[in-house]
Amino acid sequence: MSYIDSGYFGLLGIVLVCAFICGGIYLILRPLILWYFKIYSIVDELKMNNELLREIHDELIKMNSQTHPAEQPKEDYSRYMPK
Repeated sequence: MSYIDSGYFGLLGIVLVCAFICGGIYLILRPLILWYFKIYSIVDELKMNNELLREIHDELIKMNSQTHPAEQPKEDYSRYMPK
C-alpha cells in the first residue's frame, strides 16, 4: 500500500506539490535564462534609445516651429501620395 492509495496525499496534494516544484524551478531558472540571453542589457539599451529618440524628436519639433512661414509649403500635397 502506497501513500497515494491510502489517501495520505490525495490528488489535490499531488497537484499542489507538483505546482510548488514547477514554480520553484521557474523562479530559479528565469534569472539564468534572462542573463544568458542578455535580456537585461537589451532592455537598458532600448531605454537609452528611447531617450535619444525623444531628444531628437523634441529638437525636430523645435526646429520645425522656428521655420519661417514663407518656407512652408502653401499647397496640400497629400493628394499626390499613394493611398
